[in-house]
Amino acid sequence: MSRRGWIPGTPRTISSLVDYVKLINEVNQHSALQERSFYYRGHEDESWPIKPSLARPDVNQELKKTYATDDLVTLQTLLVERLRRLSEHHLPSVQVTGIPLDYLSWLTVAQHHNLPTFLLDFSLNPLVALYFACCDEYSPKTRRSTDGCVWIMDVVPKADRRGMRLGTILHLEAMQMKSALGVEAKLEREKERDTYLAIEENGRLHYPVLVVPRLTTRRLESQAGRFIYWVSEGPLEAYHAVNRKKPWRVLEKLCIIPQGAKGDVLKELLNFRIHPGTMRADLDGYADFLRWGKL
Repeated sequence: MSRRGWIPGTPRTISSLVDYVKLINEVNQHSALQERSFYYRGHEDESWPIKPSLARPDVNQELKKTYATDDLVTLQTLLVERLRRLSEHHLPSVQVTGIPLDYLSWLTVAQHHNLPTFLLDFSLNPLVALYFACCDEYSPKTRRSTDGCVWIMDVVPKADRRGMRLGTILHLEAMQMKSALGVEAKLEREKERDTYLAIEENGRLHYPVLVVPRLTTRRLESQAGRFIYWVSEGPLEAYHAVNRKKPWRVLEKLCIIPQGAKGDVLKELLNFRIHPGTMRADLDGYADFLRWGKL
């Protein structure tokens, strides 16, 4: 049966990069979503919910014992503060600009280096999300024998966010540059200022916000990283289903990648320089890529 284009709410099975690029083009041409920006997220296991790493019991139980707290926001603050003290000298961008990182910026660095936080990773680049949906296939040690998937989220245009109580997008670079230069930050609305300050002061927030990071590391840049700050132990898709006032309209599984197709998809991504070396953008990533060898 021939397809007439992307059908929202119906994940498509993808077995090749050609199929995936065709699907992305169909999304961009969809009449209801034209001129929208999209965020993408890859899951190695398509059954996984969209839940922050720090909210998962298998991740946080030992950390609670180690840092002697049952409060997850306090735990996040403790982890990030220790990361800042130990690693600030590893961030050349901070040394060059002389502008220290704020709390949210340190969270983005932590999240991209596998320290659990309440941030959810997304990417502007659909190929990055496809890579993360398949990358467990690179090594027998990480292989899950599960189908992967890519989630898609659309970002509501600025003009359409008027009157949305929860419609906040925080641009960390702009906020911090204004503060560092001694200029009173003129944020889009007072609620954006209040949201930013609430996170900076104690990390607590009862609704999700989109975060455009300051590009402090090559990894953030190579992955075209975007984030959602979501302080909850529940999945984001459950919040999406019952709340209308949010800065996105669409949040759904875009496609399923069968476990048996992951290896072939990774081979095709190599042609576009998408592999552990370029995605992690450091020597460890390139070493792992060389150690695993070409698929």
